[in-house]
Amino acid sequence: MNNSNNILVNDQNNVLNQNTVENIDWDGTLWRDRVFSHPERTITIGTSCSGIGAPEQALRQLGLNSKILFAGDIDPNVKKSYFANYDITEEQWHNDMFKFDATPFKGKLTLFVSGICCQTFSKAGGLAGVKDKKRGCLYTAFSRIVRECEPEVWIMENVENMLNSNKGSDWKIIKEELDTLGYDIHYQVLNAKSYGVPQSRARLFVIGFKRPTEFLYPRPIKQEKVICDILEDTEQGLRQLTPREALRLQGFGEDFKIAVSDTYAYKQAGNSIAVPVLKALYQQMDITKYGF
Repeated sequence: MNNSNNILVNDQNNVLNQNTVENIDWDGTLWRDRVFSHPERTITIGTSCSGIGAPEQALRQLGLNSKILFAGDIDPNVKKSYFANYDITEEQWHNDMFKFDATPFKGKLTLFVSGICCQTFSKAGGLAGVKDKKRGCLYTAFSRIVRECEPEVWIMENVENMLNSNKGSDWKIIKEELDTLGYDIHYQVLNAKSYGVPQSRARLFVIGFKRPTEFLYPRPIKQEKVICDILEDTEQGLRQLTPREALRLQGFGEDFKIAVSDTYAYKQAGNSIAVPVLKALYQQMDITKYGF
């Protein structure tokens, strides 16, 4: 993509406002009260490191017309869950983000989303960051896919520590690579508890718009649900969540089919992006503006 599409990334004010309170829409219409401008349009979506399809689930819950062009994940058990819940063929699935060719989708994609491997940027994963040649370099595959298919909008999600990993040097490298894409880039840490999920789950959401776009992140709402609201019973004392409860905790609906063992279902729910946060982002940006 040609960098001459001149984006706001070089605008000093835009850079300074990222991941700050000034980057939140405190005064505009609340995201969940916004009306989609083009509800008749179809949102074409592609995902990598797709997990159990939180971005697709969010579109479904909002009642929007959507079509999956591609998805993929390295984990075969994730594939089982994904295929049980979404309309997709083998030809649309990729097992390796590094080898995936997105060029056939150029000019056809509304939205590309990837929650690139977060373990390497987290304390639990050893904080290897971009030095991890297997997982820490997935941002380069992300960048290549964006170049190949040129989506109208892309979203990259990761743990908030991506901003601070290796004293901030990892984010500097990643951001410099993203800047070469020629997109108007915004980034902010959002906590799922502020968007309708009864858990504290802070994640970094980086958004790229193909054209210069005035965008502020959706403002938090008061917590409306507590953990008891997702439990299948009122059992007292400590116990492990059931797979269905773990999915509810991430905002998945009752219609989501559990197609794997409890062990894998827990893992997949825990690794997922929180669906309500994505719904808030879609509503805030009016994702239908970018549909076909």
